[in-house]
Amino acid sequence: MNWILYFKILVLIFTLSVTIRLAVMSKYVLLVAFIVLLIPFPITFNAMGKDLVNMSTINIFCAYFVTKSYCQKLSRYHILALIFVLMSAISILINWVQLDYLSAIRQFSYIVSGFALFSVIHNIQFDRRTIQFLFRCLMIGFLMQIVVSIIQYHFPENNIMRFFSTRTYVPQYAEDLNHFRFSGLLFDYELTGFYFSILFVVSSWIGIVYKRFFEMTIAPILLIGLLLTLSRGGIIVAFLGILFGVFLFSRHLRDYMFRIVFVVFLIFVVTGIYYLVFPKGIDGLIFRVEQLSEPEYSGSFLSVVNREVWQTENFSLTWFGTGKSSPGMWLHSLYLTLLYQNGLLGYLSFLTFLIVLFLGVWLNRKQEIVSILLIVCVLFMVHELKVEHIRTVVFEELTWFLFGLFAISVTKNDQANKKLIF
Repeated sequence: MNWILYFKILVLIFTLSVTIRLAVMSKYVLLVAFIVLLIPFPITFNAMGKDLVNMSTINIFCAYFVTKSYCQKLSRYHILALIFVLMSAISILINWVQLDYLSAIRQFSYIVSGFALFSVIHNIQFDRRTIQFLFRCLMIGFLMQIVVSIIQYHFPENNIMRFFSTRTYVPQYAEDLNHFRFSGLLFDYELTGFYFSILFVVSSWIGIVYKRFFEMTIAPILLIGLLLTLSRGGIIVAFLGILFGVFLFSRHLRDYMFRIVFVVFLIFVVTGIYYLVFPKGIDGLIFRVEQLSEPEYSGSFLSVVNREVWQTENFSLTWFGTGKSSPGMWLHSLYLTLLYQNGLLGYLSFLTFLIVLFLGVWLNRKQEIVSILLIVCVLFMVHELKVEHIRTVVFEELTWFLFGLFAISVTKNDQANKKLIF
């Protein structure tokens, strides 16, 4: 047993003590906030050379049982989510003989931990300040990924990164050009870029709509995080999020004009400084844009449908799917991946859950904070056309965190819970 494992155990004991204390005291907002801060730092316990379980996952299950979230009254969103979890379990059980049992269990644990977090969030009394506070915690977690990326760039062989996983944390080298893509500790450049993009959009609109100086000033830095990932999908999503916000808040744009100008000015200043300090970023961005003209790099939905992998796997649509998340490579579409993994029934159960969530948020969009959540919901549905959040436990849990916020924005009254202390 080396010092890294000893230190992981000490950190686990500390985090579990905090989780249990907050759960026992019924400080549900602080409990979820603490878990949200843990998720972007995937401190992982390993066995047989593989990542088995994240520290955040252990804390989520602990919070789920200590808060007795399994006893709460089920909303329609709970029921639909539970149906999807059960369909995922059935797909794995039916195909058990053909699966790598360790990978199958780990993949299913991702879904279950996400559902557990979704249930814990239902203990929260919904109000605007709570949503702002939780998003602010997530922003802090992703801002730290920028710090990690800077460390990666200057010290690519830094062994301290082994504390988080067995994987090697080094920037991706882009072909024959001197370009780098960063994802901090989160492995996946596209999904990291997506979360930077939605946090950029959320911070911009929360700052503009509610006169929140912190969010207005942090938005350009989150945009820098997005640019570090060189994620074309993330950049497109950020642009669409701003446009959709303009549509939703069109009646009040004149009232927001000064704050909009202030945010735009900060974006130009910060991005200008970034490209002056790191001029390779412009070359890397141009390189990624030029790849759009090459079908094998485009990542478009139509190119995914025609990937050779579908023919080589002799894929045929079934009721319960194959039980595994990908046929050797990611299909670059959540919707296609669910068809492959869970079959038609699992796919329809998830799609029903997602559509019902969207409709609930849409019908309650008169509240400004719910309108901002609506933007996030739409961006998620669009972005998953070309990527799948189920690639790692980090993004599985973050996605269920968003689902939980969507659900409570509809099922809870918009009144401040005076018993909560931030």
